[in-house]
Amino acid sequence: MTRDVKAKKLPFVVSRNSRLSLIAQIADGFRRAIADGRYRSGEVLPTLREISEAAGVSMMVARGALKRLVADGLVNPRQGVGSVVLGRQTKLWRGRVLLVSTERHDNFAIGMVMGVVREMMIVNGYVPGQVAVVCNDNGRPDFTLLDLLLRESMSLVVLFGDRWGLKEHLRKAGVPLVVFGAGGTGQVKFNRHAAMDDFVAHCHAVGATRILVPLFEYGSNVAPAMLKKAGMDVETWHVRSAEGYSCAECVQRGAFEAFRDRLASGRSWLPDVIYFDDEYAAAGGLMALDLAQVRIPEDVGVVTWCARGNGPVYQKSITCLENDPVHDGYVLADYLLAFLRGHKMPPEAEVRSIYVAGETFPRTSASQRKGSHVRT
Repeated sequence: MTRDVKAKKLPFVVSRNSRLSLIAQIADGFRRAIADGRYRSGEVLPTLREISEAAGVSMMVARGALKRLVADGLVNPRQGVGSVVLGRQTKLWRGRVLLVSTERHDNFAIGMVMGVVREMMIVNGYVPGQVAVVCNDNGRPDFTLLDLLLRESMSLVVLFGDRWGLKEHLRKAGVPLVVFGAGGTGQVKFNRHAAMDDFVAHCHAVGATRILVPLFEYGSNVAPAMLKKAGMDVETWHVRSAEGYSCAECVQRGAFEAFRDRLASGRSWLPDVIYFDDEYAAAGGLMALDLAQVRIPEDVGVVTWCARGNGPVYQKSITCLENDPVHDGYVLADYLLAFLRGHKMPPEAEVRSIYVAGETFPRTSASQRKGSHVRT
């Protein structure tokens, strides 16, 4: 057994901008290098120090990566020799997992969840793939790339949201399927309104009854329906997205313009609380409220749904129904791995939002806020 000259330079690049951890990147790089024949059976991988220096990482990171290769059965650590590559007959990957989304543009929360799932699949020996099914120029969903990928053997397909009958399309393809977004067997429920009960309790505690819910074209009526059922006086305001902007900017700009124009006629319409079901809409609405010198929370309370790490930047802490996409990603990954290891759908799982009380809707009475309303 000899040490190959390739040990002085790694056959892959480690990026600190990647969503994958450094350990996962190094382990994956060696997996691909072994699969490609860069390291053959009987050859010895670089030492911990060589990996550390070549990749610019700590010895602890290098050691963690080699431990994953040992756990995968790709290398055998030999005292006084090093990490010896095993025979090519060893299975390098346990299977393939395809992640299917239905958005052309990046969705922060879903993107973060996917990033965690991809890393956990790689760590556990599965090759993750990803494809977005979007509408073509005729406005119809294009399944071409998806169907091409499904010609390959897939251990599991994960669908993020069900649009255009995509779930049924995948089931007809006969692939094991998990849907992230709804409830039921083989699905992980994404309960973004789980904290609504806490929001309602907060409203009751401070005497807030009038709630405005701005909704965009794609918006769901779930939040208004839940608030109405809880006895709130709800106004649903349908707002148009601004044209000529990116996906997130069109929502933010649309909310800004709608609130700016409505506030131009006065403030008498202001409710006790404005609930935004989208963090980009909240950002635009808050800018318009500030521009009109509406004081928050004295004139009106503001609450929004948001993904942790992507909430609006504001001068005060924002009260929100918050989902943590990193935590949600690990919940989904655990569910997927439970299936992959047992090949039987585990019980339904769920990720839930939590209620975070901030300064934009504090625990003060509605009468105190109403006393400072400026009516015009």
